[in-house]
Amino acid sequence: EEQPVLATFSRRAVRRGGAKLVILHPRRIGDPRYPGVYVPYKPGEEAALFDSLSQALLKEKTVQERAARLPGYAELADWLR
Repeated sequence: EEQPVLATFSRRAVRRGGAKLVILHPRRIGDPRYPGVYVPYKPGEEAALFDSLSQALLKEKTVQERAARLPGYAELADWLR
């Protein structure tokens, strides 16, 4: 809704590659043709949501291996610990 270009790429990945869609938004939005998990949050809690998701992703071994090549990964991982 707010990022139409990103939404296009995301929908294409779901259709073609079997990617799983996770929708993070304070209001229920989405398209029934693209099923996914809806995670509501209260406006103003974006930082807490990002922090929680980042910590959960950093615990996943496959994410650690892929993300380690990204610039700033080490600093983010240290800051979240």
